[in-house]
Amino acid sequence: MTEIIYFYESNKEKEIKNILGTDEFMRLSYTTKIGGHDDKIGFHIYVIGDLQEISSLDLRLEKLGLIHRVSENNQNILIEKFKAAEESAAYGMGLIFG
Repeated sequence: MTEIIYFYESNKEKEIKNILGTDEFMRLSYTTKIGGHDDKIGFHIYVIGDLQEISSLDLRLEKLGLIHRVSENNQNILIEKFKAAEESAAYGMGLIFG
């Protein structure tokens, strides 16, 4: 599986979600969190999927100019934060339903 972090401004959210909702990208898993990047407020989106699907999404989003890839250094830090939040949420659900 391939993991990638993008950043998009808040006013692009509807367009991004419409693209991710198409049949072409329906097998990708993604999570968003509000954040900042280059003095802009928007969302970081953590996408997990097959390398071919991620590459296709990357080309599509780049062509439309809707999103920015986060630098590799920041990407690793953000991926760890997304994973920690997911683990924390899963643990909390276990306490509730366990």
